[in-house]
Amino acid sequence: MSNFKFCLICTSRDLEVFERFWVSLIHQDYNYEIHLIFVNQTNSSFNFYSKPFNISVEQHIIDPCGLSSARNYALKHVIDCDIIAFPDDDCWYDNSLLSSIAKNFSVLNNIAGVCTNIFDPINNLQYGRRKVLKKNLNKFDLFHIPISVSLFLNYSIFRDIKFDLNFGVGSSYGSGEESLYILEGLSNINFSRKIFYNGLISVYHEVDLNPSENKVSKYSFGYGVFLRYSSRYLLVIPFLVFIYIFFRSLMGHFFKEIILNEKSFLLSRAKSLFKGYFYESSL
Repeated sequence: MSNFKFCLICTSRDLEVFERFWVSLIHQDYNYEIHLIFVNQTNSSFNFYSKPFNISVEQHIIDPCGLSSARNYALKHVIDCDIIAFPDDDCWYDNSLLSSIAKNFSVLNNIAGVCTNIFDPINNLQYGRRKVLKKNLNKFDLFHIPISVSLFLNYSIFRDIKFDLNFGVGSSYGSGEESLYILEGLSNINFSRKIFYNGLISVYHEVDLNPSENKVSKYSFGYGVFLRYSSRYLLVIPFLVFIYIFFRSLMGHFFKEIILNEKSFLLSRAKSLFKGYFYESSL
């Protein structure tokens, strides 16, 4: 296995939550360089205890801001690396995760990145019904499989890419920021390299079992705006993705509320997605 330098960018407003990620990081069995850039949006410094010899840390304490803004702040401090990732503060890693990612990069030639599965070990749930298989992601897959916690990207391709400040938690449109980041990087190389999905390895992240209707609506609205905006990279595919999600949500609403007589937010999801996609904005 080749030696790859990892750069992990993480931001947090809750140091107790972040500590679980830190504990999982210091127990990695990967022995080569790991550089963590931690954007701390609290008033207290985090004590990076028990730091192994191969992990270096930069901690930047800043005022609270949106997720994309915090990540862009961290990106300015990346000097060099081979693999870049953007873990959430509430995700955590299996002890062998980074070794597995490095092995994938070593074995597979000219990939743009590796995308893992996502698993909630607390509730024993797979995130978003992701499949346990291996494949190169096609252009349709880019819109529903990769999310930031599961992405490990070839930094040489994404070196000059920044997150769009209009998208992401704390921004005008609360979703789609990592998808735009991927699309911009891949479009710069004419989609000549693929992101490899390895569903046999997972990043750990708890599944929200009871999301509020307001949360679902805000996310869906932002995703609708993202789909329309992303047509600049892939002309027709975002519209086809919109059609698929919209009608699937409507059918799911009919099945759950009309047939099963169960409460569902799927109609709100469909309405918010529609509003977002056809939303008049200056983007």
